[in-house]
Order: sequence, then C-alpha cells, then structure tokens
Amino acid sequence: MAKKKRTSLFSAAAHVAQTSEASDPQPAQNLVDERLDYLSDLKSRKRLPSTQFEVEPDDCVIWDKHNRIYDRLDVENCADLIAAFRAVGRQQQPALVRRVPGKKRQTFEVIAGVRRLWVVRYLRKNGFPDLKYLVEVRDELADDISAFKAMEAENRGRNDLSAYEQGLSYKRMLEETFGGNQTALAEAVGRNKSTVSRYMQLAEIPPAIVDCFAELSQLTYKQGPKLLQTMNKSKLSRSRMLDEAAEIAIIQREAKQKGEAPLSGPVVMKRLLSSVEKRGGARGPLAQFGPKDSPHLQVITTNPKGFSLFVPHDSGATPQALLGYFEEAIKQFHRQEKP
Repeated sequence: MAKKKRTSLFSAAAHVAQTSEASDPQPAQNLVDERLDYLSDLKSRKRLPSTQFEVEPDDCVIWDKHNRIYDRLDVENCADLIAAFRAVGRQQQPALVRRVPGKKRQTFEVIAGVRRLWVVRYLRKNGFPDLKYLVEVRDELADDISAFKAMEAENRGRNDLSAYEQGLSYKRMLEETFGGNQTALAEAVGRNKSTVSRYMQLAEIPPAIVDCFAELSQLTYKQGPKLLQTMNKSKLSRSRMLDEAAEIAIIQREAKQKGEAPLSGPVVMKRLLSSVEKRGGARGPLAQFGPKDSPHLQVITTNPKGFSLFVPHDSGATPQALLGYFEEAIKQFHRQEKP
C-alpha cells in the first residue's frame, strides 16, 4: 500500500509538471520539489503535528505540583533515557506542557516530561549542544486538576517514578487543590481511598530517612507504613532511627565518592527497623540526666565516631540546665584523640 501511495503522489506531481511545462515550467518543478521535501521531512520528523514544537529547554519551567523530585535526577537513574536520545540524536516522545501567560518570552510549564527535560539539558552540555526539547502544547490543561489527571495518565506505571514521589504529589494536591477531599482525589486518579492513603503515608517519612536510600525507588509502597509504625512507637524510637539514618547516609555518600556500590534498599530497610531495638537494647539509654521519671537529656549510643544524645522537646529543662547536662555527658563519653 505504501508503494502505491508514493507512486500516485509522484504521478500527480509529474502530471502537473507535464501540463504546465509549456507555459510555466518553474512552478511545476517547485511542486515536485515540495513533495520531495515533505516526504523527506516526514522521514526525519522535522515536520511535527501542529501542537508539537521543538523549544529551548530554558524556555520551560517545571510545574510546582509535578510528581518528580528534580534534584534526585542524575546520570545513573536517567541512563536509559540518555542512551535512547543518543541513539537517534533527538527526543522522540514529546513532553506535555501548557503555556505560561503574561511572559514577554514564550514560556511553557512542564506537566509531564521532567525527566526528559533533565536529559536534554544534560546532553546539551555533553556532545549535543543544539538538542531541543520536544513538547506538546495542551491548552486544555489550564486548570490544575486537568493537568494533574494528564500527568497521572502519562506517568502511571513508569518504573522510574517512585512511590515516595507519588505520595508527595498526592499529599500536595490533596492540600492545595482538592481542599482535603480525599474521595475527590481518589476519583481523579482512578484509585480507591485506601491506596491513595497508603501512598500519602510515604510523604510523612522524614527527609533524613528518605535520603539514606540510594534510589527513591528503593523506598517501596509497602514499606512506608512499616517504617512509620516502628519509628513512631516513641520519641526515643524516632531519635534512634534518625541516628541510624544519618550513619547510613554517610556510608552512601562515601560509596558514591569512591565509585563503589551503595547499600541496597533491603539492607537499608533492615538497618532502620532494627535500629529501634538495638540502640540501647533492653538496658535503655546509656546514661540520663535530670529527673529519673522524666529525664532532660539521655545518651543513647556511643561508637568510635562519637555519641548521640536525646533531648525531649517537652522536657521542661532550661537552656542553662541542658548545657550543664551536656558538659557532664562530654566528660563521660567524649574520647580525646591521642596525638
């Protein structure tokens, strides 16, 4: 079928050329050239649908309710997309954007396609200086609910979108757009309320704990409630888990600097959960200062790198008293390095 269409196209062009040759040969030749150019452009995808454009990445801003954490994107978690762009020399799937009104320069707000934007910006600095960002302008996404639904449809099921990012997006939309109506939010994304609620629980996990996972995708949909339940057993449990997260984060940073493999998601999860029981164990804190029934300061752990303290916000101790307790803790647990 493709060959027949191409033959008829060139036959029509040739017929026009023959009938016009005597009176005006130049327009006929132009018509043939235009047809050839059009076929060539279709093959190279230089001509795009009327709603699609190749734009400068600097003319795009990211929608503030987008479900990607841009700062967590890097060469490792965008490697597949970088390879795909390099293989064909361009972006093939357009990002969804809407126009930003009131700007002197045409500006687009990215609804879906932030990862593609990151890759275009990266490649422009690494071998593809003229690479443009392919966008599809969707003026019907002017309101945030329509934009949210389009973003959900575009990103649903993508392996590179973490459950944590999804939870943050749901929580932000619930508070800022749906007025706290979780039923309306669930209907908008086509999920039941319990599923949406479970995703939003991930958004309650402190950033310090999230940061100790090498990749956001390692913090899964099922792990969030378990982490929160363990961490929120008591103020002391929360303090212990945060201390463990700080130590894990140091290990992860050092591994990245040395080019070594980071701790895996299951290993990080196991360490976080077990930290609540192992730190201090059945003995409780290593030392405490202030009233016995409600201590003002506790020494929780000690190791070669240092020791950790816990000070309840509602202890009632004055700053002067806390400084005194801290000096006592220093005398007991601080190790002076030998010269």
